[in-house]
Amino acid sequence: MNTRTRFATLTAVTTVLLAGCASSAEAPGTATASSPTAEVDYNETDVAFAQMMIPHHDDAIAISELLLESEGVRGEVADLATAIVAAQTTENEAMATWLEAQGAPVPDTFDGERASNPELDALTPAEREDAFLTSMINHHEHGVVMSDSAADLGKSTFMVELERSMSAIQKDEIALMKEWLDS
Repeated sequence: MNTRTRFATLTAVTTVLLAGCASSAEAPGTATASSPTAEVDYNETDVAFAQMMIPHHDDAIAISELLLESEGVRGEVADLATAIVAAQTTENEAMATWLEAQGAPVPDTFDGERASNPELDALTPAEREDAFLTSMINHHEHGVVMSDSAADLGKSTFMVELERSMSAIQKDEIALMKEWLDS
């Protein structure tokens, strides 16, 4: 499968999963999943994961937004950054709703103006893309480890499904970004 086809497929899958996330009645990827409401069967792993992943996602959103402010970036790379912002914003909202329903503290999310990065501004568009891809691969790899570990140890049906969905999407994005870096 060529890069363009893989990206189109990844974008379509992400859109479908986001549609599931957007409804508070359904978890991503399924039509019959639990809702992010108060649950009896959850544990500290579920709570800790959500509380750590919200700021982790904020970092990915910031990295993506910095790239999107750049001129001359290839369309498919900008599209991926846009998809990351949309997916991780939606996932943050779902995790915050779930945490609130459990009576657990919700970490603050960044909603102010992000600082510019003079080092990034000095790079050519191609160098910016490479810096973004390298940084996001590393960031996603950490996210996958966190998601997979929490899915193995968590009890919340909603959170485990969300963690597995996050891991699958990010693994696909990592493969695509590595392919772009290698080309």
